[in-house]
Amino acid sequence: MQTQAEYLPKELWLSIFSYLKAHDLFTAFTNLNRRFDQLLASDYLTFYVQLEKQVNRYIQCPAIPRWLDGILNRIVCLQLTSQSEREYVPDYLHRNAHQFIRLQSLIITINTHQTKLICQILKKLHSLEYLSITCKTMPILIKTILSISTLRVFQLTVMDIIYFFDYHFNVKSNIETFYINFPILFDYQFMNFLLTNMPKLKRFEIFGDKYRCWKPDELFYGQILNLSALRTIKFQGGVRNLSSIFYEHLQMKVPALRELHMDIYYVIIDEKMFYNLIYSRWTILENLEKVRINITGIYLRTIVSKRMNNYRKTLLAKNNKVNDSFKIKWIEHPKDFSATLVIEKTKMNR
Repeated sequence: MQTQAEYLPKELWLSIFSYLKAHDLFTAFTNLNRRFDQLLASDYLTFYVQLEKQVNRYIQCPAIPRWLDGILNRIVCLQLTSQSEREYVPDYLHRNAHQFIRLQSLIITINTHQTKLICQILKKLHSLEYLSITCKTMPILIKTILSISTLRVFQLTVMDIIYFFDYHFNVKSNIETFYINFPILFDYQFMNFLLTNMPKLKRFEIFGDKYRCWKPDELFYGQILNLSALRTIKFQGGVRNLSSIFYEHLQMKVPALRELHMDIYYVIIDEKMFYNLIYSRWTILENLEKVRINITGIYLRTIVSKRMNNYRKTLLAKNNKVNDSFKIKWIEHPKDFSATLVIEKTKMNR
């Protein structure tokens, strides 16, 4: 059966197909008619493949769909997750890694015993620009990732506490954007080691468990650390009682910083917090282009001093300055005896 939609320009169909996952494309359009078979075979059509959705759909080879062999050289994004202990997917990738000539993005979850095989695969992906990996960190894996010359964006989720990591190798990567997720205990030595090997880093984000305390004071520590290209820092979850040491490290190690986003948790919001923010750290925030800081902590009205109220009024008064681009909000939560201070800045002062 023919429809008017079938005769839409080839370029339009290829554009529409680019928004669909490969599995959905081949399920809907394979053998529909000659026109769509030609479109699916076009060298201009590239694919996003998500393999775990095909598990248990195919009897002969559960995780490897039949159409995959014919499009390996046109895959630009590949996602491999929820593979448990199965080896057929890594083995398949290893056998065919030389065909992934356009693969730019790889999202993968691996087990410890798969590490060496994955390292061999990564070394053959010469167009890889984005890598998101969930794993137990091992020196051989980290060294391989840092050595990928084309890699620009790296997202790492650490599955286990890091023991006996080898910090002696030195690989200067080309990574410009780095996201790391610590659902477990934060490892400062490991974090600083990674930063030391990312001299071209422009954006750095940490995602942690808000119920696990960690302090950024020990970040950006070390004489050889050079983050002169870093412009954006974002910390979410678990940051506790930020001290002046962190801001000192920022000024010394991150001179080009333009954006700062942080969620900070204080046990108690007190006079010292307000004083340090107004008289010690505000000039640093003023020199940034974008700021988003949420400070949350216990706030008991019964013990609030007159001086503390004055500090709070001084801070909120900055909203009324004509030449100031800050937006400051003070939000009290009576039910749990807490409060949140929101500080935002979206443009430079004139």
